[in-house]
Amino acid sequence: MDRDEARTPIGSGLTFTSVFELGHLTDAFSSIHSLGNGIILAGKRSWKSFAPYKAIYTSTDSGNTWNPIHNPTGLTGSHLYMFGDNGNGVVIAGTGDIGNICLIRSSDYGQTWNVMLSNSQINALARTSPITSIFTAVYMGSDRWLVPIKNLDTASESNIYFLESLDNGVTWKAYPTKGLKAACRNMIKTSDGRLLYAGTFSSNQKYAGPYVSKDEGYTWTQGGNWKAFEGIADLGNGSYVMGTYDIGTSPLSVAIYKSTDYGLSWSLHKSAAVHSTYAFIRSILKVSDKIAVAFTSCSEFSPWSSRDARTFITYDGGAHWVDAGNPYTNTYGGMNAIYEAIMLDNGMILAAGQPDSNILRGYMQRE
Repeated sequence: MDRDEARTPIGSGLTFTSVFELGHLTDAFSSIHSLGNGIILAGKRSWKSFAPYKAIYTSTDSGNTWNPIHNPTGLTGSHLYMFGDNGNGVVIAGTGDIGNICLIRSSDYGQTWNVMLSNSQINALARTSPITSIFTAVYMGSDRWLVPIKNLDTASESNIYFLESLDNGVTWKAYPTKGLKAACRNMIKTSDGRLLYAGTFSSNQKYAGPYVSKDEGYTWTQGGNWKAFEGIADLGNGSYVMGTYDIGTSPLSVAIYKSTDYGLSWSLHKSAAVHSTYAFIRSILKVSDKIAVAFTSCSEFSPWSSRDARTFITYDGGAHWVDAGNPYTNTYGGMNAIYEAIMLDNGMILAAGQPDSNILRGYMQRE
């Protein structure tokens, strides 16, 4: 259904509306990704639990309308996070959080999919236990792909493996990384050619934090020690921002850190309270070199009663952040989480929301 009648202003020049809503308490769209030419993909969280039981939705008109895509034969896992694409129709994604995962591939801009690696094949390649997840896939260029593997229960320096494809995602091998001591929730390729990695899960918490690689993912340097999570943005010229998470007694505190030296060192620039026992910064969206939008989330389990997501905006390259309120309020209440947000060339922002599986739309000037 379309709930576009509810509008919530959340800051200077930015208002979100809902262009698509799957239904009340249907969990979340956990990823959203633009392939260009008006084609947008959204991944569903808990897709096995809510009709029409599809893991991927697509829009071919820049987010105005949405339709589910047929699940590929052999699809396993429960949630679908963070698509990667090569700019020419090939898209890679994986499933998590609860094990029994798989790696999937499309060669037609996300309209049809095939399972490339099953759960048992991934475990055999990456030498992990069954409790694994795939959160992101990064295209490196020249038909090379990297897929970090999260191993929740035994993450340590000795078993942080990447899946690697050298033929555009058709065949895969695995290699052990050097210097990584925490499994990640997100990884991006920066504008300066480095890889920036949010080290989240480790057998020793001192190894959690940001990592950077200058050799395309083989060796890594840890730049800080804090509970890094999937919110990452590259502001350009070696300036990065990354968010944190926490789990415990409400209220919790999450933070945004900034690096100005290509990820080698970081400083705290914003802390925010979240009234929940689960608190995350799941998404940070670059608008321009100076402007970025970050979303705090209280992503506890059903029935997602907190609905205390917040939006923070920086206009000075991450030095200061303004609290702009809950990103969107419908007849059920505010958002509980924004899992991912993207910006199109025309200034349109699309965001994947929880707990009513919303696709939100807003606009913001880049300068």
